[in-house]
Amino acid sequence: MLRSFQEKEFYHPLLIWLMVLGWYLFLGHNLLASLETKLVDAVDAQSFWFLNEPPKEADFVTIVAIDQTSRRHLGVKWPWERSLTAKLIRNITALSPQVVGVDIIFSGTSEEAQDRELASALKSHPGIVLGYTWQNISPDGPDETFAQAVSSIGFVDKPLDAGLVREITTYYRDHPENLHFSMDVQLAKAYLGLDERDIDINKEGVFLNDKLFIPSPKGRTSLNYLVYPTSFRTIPASRVLDNTVNPSEFRNKIVLVGATDPLIHDEHPTILGTIPGVAILGNALVMLLSKRFLHPVPVGSGLLIALTLGGLILSINKKFSVLRASFISIGLLTLTYLSFVLLRGMDITLPYFLILFAGATAFVAFNGHKYISLLYVTNKIRGQAIVDPLTGLYAPRYFTLKLQERLKARKPFTLVGVRIVTSKKMNIDLSFDQLKKLIKHLSALLSDELDEHFSNTSLS
Repeated sequence: MLRSFQEKEFYHPLLIWLMVLGWYLFLGHNLLASLETKLVDAVDAQSFWFLNEPPKEADFVTIVAIDQTSRRHLGVKWPWERSLTAKLIRNITALSPQVVGVDIIFSGTSEEAQDRELASALKSHPGIVLGYTWQNISPDGPDETFAQAVSSIGFVDKPLDAGLVREITTYYRDHPENLHFSMDVQLAKAYLGLDERDIDINKEGVFLNDKLFIPSPKGRTSLNYLVYPTSFRTIPASRVLDNTVNPSEFRNKIVLVGATDPLIHDEHPTILGTIPGVAILGNALVMLLSKRFLHPVPVGSGLLIALTLGGLILSINKKFSVLRASFISIGLLTLTYLSFVLLRGMDITLPYFLILFAGATAFVAFNGHKYISLLYVTNKIRGQAIVDPLTGLYAPRYFTLKLQERLKARKPFTLVGVRIVTSKKMNIDLSFDQLKKLIKHLSALLSDELDEHFSNTSLS
């Protein structure tokens, strides 16, 4: 391979490829951002559908769905009266769950009797976490009466990145001393039996004592979707209200109460399609409890992989014929993509687009350079075959071909011959260099005179 680097047919494509790669790293990265995102989504989705097995922690979660079936069965519209929600919470807590997460926003007040009943229901279990929304540091928190009735509150934030929910926010500060945690972190803390004193953060992420570390620089971490919504144990709220459920589905579980009815509009776009917010919360919680976080490969390592793949494809295209090299290169790129999917199933992410871009452009750079070089050489040989290098006039072969074309086309033409009667004497009296200069001068003179007086001539 070292010898190949020293050869022109390898060295020139290598330089072209490195320039293209440099353009991508410094300029093209922003221009091709949408393609990068689509490739990441494709790898994530295919890894999920073909390789993902829900972790055992998914069995820790039960979702009580405020769904279309419950709304029709109960004959009520959303939002329900708070007394009905209070009954739902009491029925859940009576089944001995370990933690209850209520993903319903109780902002503002209602009828006083209903608010008292709801606050009383929220106090009926020591492990209830109440959710509230937070968007762009603009919280829509629960009424103070309800916030004081539960063990903790946690914000729910579903930031969109290129139109999809790809990350979760684990914490934010609205004051240097005032720290707020997300609902999934609060639920994990409650499930693990920790309190606020056991939570600590630094620039790397959130520490839940020595039981769990959540990598989330600046309060954000990528969401690793591990469970499809239909794979969660999901029970309609109407069944809970009617007390027609199996207690074992709730006992010592994390119970999430949230809306799945499309009319409530708590659905969000993800790599798995549009799914309810409570299912996104469930995925975040399963990710935390299973410690299945995404581990991006360092940028330097990704670049090294890209350079290795590109160099390998350049070498393959130099060593083999075009057809065989094309098959091997395409196979290698396909194998690389399959490796992406496999590694993503192991929660390892790579700069996918950079690596495939490096491999594809190496193939194009080598074969494009080969093709352009072949065109150049072909045109050069053709020119040498029909043009006299001394005079710059057409060679007799070209003149003969043109004459045949004219005769076949039966088009009128004029043939003029010029004879140098003193050529023998010139060969004797002049040196070779002098004779070359004289012939070259004569050919230039004839060419100029013809171009001045005729629009279409062939001089041989």
